[in-house]
Amino acid sequence: MKKIIAFAMVLCMIFSCFSCAFLEDNNDEESASSSSESFSSSSADSSSEQGSSSEESSSSKESSSSEEAPSSSSSSEEISSSDEVSSSEDIAIPVITEYGEFSSAITKTTPSTDRLRQGSQSRNAYNAGSSYSQSKLNSVLSNATLIKNVGSLLGYTNASGFIDHFLQKTGENYTIDMSKLLTDTNALGNRNASLSNALRACEMLAVKGETINVFQKSEVVHHNLTGDWRFSLGSYFSSIEIQNLSFDGSKYHATFIYKVTDYYNWDPSDSSSVFPGAAGALVGNISPKDLHQLHRAGMAKEFLSVGQVSYTVEWSSGDSVLDVFK
Repeated sequence: MKKIIAFAMVLCMIFSCFSCAFLEDNNDEESASSSSESFSSSSADSSSEQGSSSEESSSSKESSSSEEAPSSSSSSEEISSSDEVSSSEDIAIPVITEYGEFSSAITKTTPSTDRLRQGSQSRNAYNAGSSYSQSKLNSVLSNATLIKNVGSLLGYTNASGFIDHFLQKTGENYTIDMSKLLTDTNALGNRNASLSNALRACEMLAVKGETINVFQKSEVVHHNLTGDWRFSLGSYFSSIEIQNLSFDGSKYHATFIYKVTDYYNWDPSDSSSVFPGAAGALVGNISPKDLHQLHRAGMAKEFLSVGQVSYTVEWSSGDSVLDVFK
């Protein structure tokens, strides 16, 4: 019995030893596992820290790069802006050569096509043959001479001078007395309107430190003359030439040449009396068509009439035409 008890106690001791050994091994494995997990966690943390550090470093670099980039871009923009300023300084501002009716890019005024047409027709008709009989032509010539004489007596001195030149049949240009023409209120108004436009054009076209010439681009027609000048010119054409225009930064200087031109011709289709009422009856109710027939018969000759007046003036921007051209 004692042996049995002793044997059982030995078995218990052996079992206890194995249990302890198993527990130690298991603890060692758990410790190792825990250590491994700790190392893994430590490594992960380290890796995470390194990644975070790397990201921060990268972010720092990107931030640094981003912060540096605007500086580079700004510098580039400043250089570009500087180049643009330099470039704009090198580009000359275009000079204006045309303003309104005037231009500094031409060398003469274009004649009115209407006036040129009148001249061409008149030259072709001269001495080309009249449809009137010689007796009727003689009557017309007599009445035309009467117009010249009576007109002078009645104060139509300019009209008398024009028709006298017509009857002399030289065909030479006739000089218009501009001092007399500009006593006509409408003629003076036409001149002032044209010169006012010319003044404003000169202020736009003048180049500081340079001297230029300016021309009206084309002739302008006027139809509003009265009295003596209505029977002398009727309608007429005008133009302006500006010589030696200069600007010193304060004052403008130039010579304005105001020109008047007309073709003294008679309308071959107009049978109405040149003079109305009693005056017309006094000269046989002579008509423009009658006078043109004298031209066609070579008994009188139509002609070009021309006149001009010049003004050398100094003025400031915006000055009135009446103050400049006294």
